[in-house]
Amino acid sequence: MAAEATGGRPARHGNRGGSVFVAARHLRTVVNRSRNRKNVDPTACGERPGDSLLAAARAGRRAAPERTARGGRDADPVRPVPVRGPHLPAPLDVPASAPAERCKTVGQLRRHEGFTLVELAIVIAIVGFLLGAFLAPLRAQIDAARIRETERMLGEIRDALIGHAITRGALPCPDVVSDGIDGAAPATCAGTALAGVLPFQALGVPRADAWGRYFEYRVTEEFTNRALTGQPPAAGRLDLTDTGDVTVLTRGDDPATGGTTEIKHQSPAAALVRTAPVVVLSAGPNGLGGIGAATGAVLASPGGGAADEIENADDDATFVSRIHSRGAAGCDDADETSVPPPPSCEFDDVVTWISTPVLMARLVEARVLP
Repeated sequence: MAAEATGGRPARHGNRGGSVFVAARHLRTVVNRSRNRKNVDPTACGERPGDSLLAAARAGRRAAPERTARGGRDADPVRPVPVRGPHLPAPLDVPASAPAERCKTVGQLRRHEGFTLVELAIVIAIVGFLLGAFLAPLRAQIDAARIRETERMLGEIRDALIGHAITRGALPCPDVVSDGIDGAAPATCAGTALAGVLPFQALGVPRADAWGRYFEYRVTEEFTNRALTGQPPAAGRLDLTDTGDVTVLTRGDDPATGGTTEIKHQSPAAALVRTAPVVVLSAGPNGLGGIGAATGAVLASPGGGAADEIENADDDATFVSRIHSRGAAGCDDADETSVPPPPSCEFDDVVTWISTPVLMARLVEARVLP
């Protein structure tokens, strides 16, 4: 009865024959597909060698008919069942001249589209160019804002120095140890102690400029002597006969030419002030010759032909205040005779001072001096 139900063959052997038939059929399909893809590396399409044969065998087992519960035999003869699935897509006729396209068509290529290295290099170059074009003006605006902030702080320092002279009868000595305290209080200062860091703590002003560097300070010795109200002029005390020794130079027309020739002239005859009792300056954006407030380290000194910035960093009684310039190749601030003159060197110091008449007038107004 079992033999008749299965067409004269045992059901077990019938199942095996059907499974082998299905596996053979799909093996033939895989072989035909491989012939169509004869020049394609399987690994280039995202598969490993042997994956197709293994998939065909698994598909054959899935296609086997279910057994019935009656004696474990098949209810119907085995019939070939066509198999379609993600592992065995239908064979397609793809030209052998386009292996990459064959991989895409049969769904075996696992590739993500993106930029090539050349495209990325071009994009990076364009972004860098745009950043450079925008950062230069931005930096100039930042420096300009910091210069304005430093000028505002220097205005406060001038008022604080005048207030100190009114309340204490004298100007403070420089801070020689960078602690913000008058370096020689309550005595007077002299010699090299006349130049140093602004005594910011004694004055109650900011300790550093907008770039984080100490303000530099120079004072005339006579103005560190206390004024004695109602006393006649004498050595060792501040009086109306005293005058400052600080000179602030600039550049412009040569007075010898009557202003008809514009050169880089610099002399006491063209000075902004010649008898100032005190001067305060910031080393500006480049910081050359300045002192860092965070570390206390002296920064690099100006070099080359930057004679104006060198003058402001040598601790003597002569200073320079002029229009800021970026500098150029072949610059030389010391050359005042060549025609045409060489370009000006970099200069970005911010300088302020108090003149002797202004300070004396404020002291008389406050009745510190008769």
